[in-house]
Parts: sequence; C-alpha cells; structure tokens
Amino acid sequence: MSVAYTPHQSFDTDFITAILTITDMSTNAPISYKTSILPLYTADDINHMKPFSVYLDDVTFMTDAAAGGIGQAGPYDDHGNARSVYSYLTGDSQPQMPLGEAKWSQQKLDLFNQWMTGGFNP
Repeated sequence: MSVAYTPHQSFDTDFITAILTITDMSTNAPISYKTSILPLYTADDINHMKPFSVYLDDVTFMTDAAAGGIGQAGPYDDHGNARSVYSYLTGDSQPQMPLGEAKWSQQKLDLFNQWMTGGFNP
C-alpha cells in the first residue's frame, strides 16, 4: 500500500523537521515514518526512486523488517530497505541521495537514524 503524499515546496523542511522532532520528543512517542520521515522527501525524490523499485512513499516498504539491501547498500540483517535508503542519504553508498538537490542536513539524518534506532515505527 502506498501513502499518497504531496510535499508543499513553500515550506521550510528543516523547520518542519524541528517541529516534528520536538513533537515526538515531548510526547515520548516513537518517531513515525509516516508523520516524521515521509514529509522530508520531495515529490521529485519519491518519483525519482520508483523506477529503481524504491518506494519512499510506501510506509510498508520502508518499515519492512526483511534483510537485504538496495543497489550497493547492504546487505543488512534486518530492515534492508530503510537501512539502504539511509546509507544513500548519508553518502555511505553512492550516488548520494537526493540526486540534483541539496543533501539532507545533519538534523534530518539524525531524525532518520532516531526513527531506525527507535524501532522503525510506521
């Protein structure tokens, strides 16, 4: 199942990330992919990755616990899709995501990592 999401380019995503992080931390709720990570991607990010069978807008795909990897990333013992995407976002795997756009800030990367270490909550 794919979650429909259309980012609003007029919003400052670093600001939104900070608000989402504060919200998640203040409630002690696990960081959610759908509400905290998915909004960080642009429509171009999502559409660019689909031909490579990487479904950034699909919560089930991104939270799948299966081992594996994508492209040069991995293989990982668990959550191969999410761990692979993170590897491309950090530049540990090449080419670094997102292509043709500004690289993710450390704050965004930290939030993604916190989501993973927090249990890959949908």
